[in-house]
Amino acid sequence: MNKDIFNLNNQSSDNDYNGLLLEISNDLNEIINYINDNILKIKKNKCNEINLQEEESKNEKYEWGIDNNDKKEIKIKLGKKRKKSELLNENEDLKDKEFNEENEMGNGKEEINKKKKKLKIRNKKNIKKSFVNIIGKIKNIIIKINELKNNNNTLNNQEIIFQNGRYIGQVVNGLGEGKGIMFWDSGDRYEGEYINDKREGKGIYYHNNGDKYDGKWKNNLKEGKGIFYYNNGEIYKGEWRNDQPEGKGIEYYKNGDVYIGDFKNGLRDGKANIYYNNGDRYEGDYRNNLKDGKGVFYYNNGDRMMGDYSNGERIGKHVKLYSNGEVETIIY
Repeated sequence: MNKDIFNLNNQSSDNDYNGLLLEISNDLNEIINYINDNILKIKKNKCNEINLQEEESKNEKYEWGIDNNDKKEIKIKLGKKRKKSELLNENEDLKDKEFNEENEMGNGKEEINKKKKKLKIRNKKNIKKSFVNIIGKIKNIIIKINELKNNNNTLNNQEIIFQNGRYIGQVVNGLGEGKGIMFWDSGDRYEGEYINDKREGKGIYYHNNGDKYDGKWKNNLKEGKGIFYYNNGEIYKGEWRNDQPEGKGIEYYKNGDVYIGDFKNGLRDGKANIYYNNGDRYEGDYRNNLKDGKGVFYYNNGDRMMGDYSNGERIGKHVKLYSNGEVETIIY
């Protein structure tokens, strides 16, 4: 088929696209550098905390000994190894100094604890501040990526003129590829995804008579899950194969009836439930759009009828169970 291709791009859209890519790249590099800087700060504060712990341990180098004369415990500061007798001889001096040393040690501990507390508070604030800043930067990147996606939908847009219509959308190697819109001279319109110049993926087809299909496509045919809206108000919602309803589906009729069950080649076929607008219900087999096989018909007054069907009609023996408990056998 002959077709002419026209480029709908402009230089400004390309510049916007490249500019957004550059902004995203710069933002990512900024986040990486920010994280590295804060890791170094946290490591530095951790080292300061370790130094404070070492300082604290130096101030606590004491052990407990026994004064043999008074038979009581004494605190002995650790130093070079000496004989026990020498240590005990220094008992009196230690007793005199003990109060002052304990006060000094207590003051040192208090000062160290204050420093440690300040470091922990500073670390927590830095970490919280870092996370808030990083989250903010990531949100900005997400906004730019979404903007990039929206802009990308308009990039590489071209118009292809066919004998029976025209296509506007993304094109690769002269073929529709990505998102596009096809306008037919008949009035039909398709908006959705293309692969290799064919409807493939998700898309909406608008028929010129008012019908509409919204769902999945493959090789220009309805395939997968989709919804068909008929111009008379009826709706089919379910599975499709080879452009026809096939598999599980629901059909809503304009009179209020609802069919829930199996479809084959576009027809009701298989196990099904049909709910009538007057409250009656049929549960059983369908074939070629008609009741065919085993089935149970539930009346809105509580009665029910069980039996076989053929081409939509009851055949053979049917058993009717009345809501009052009575049972009747009917031959068709």
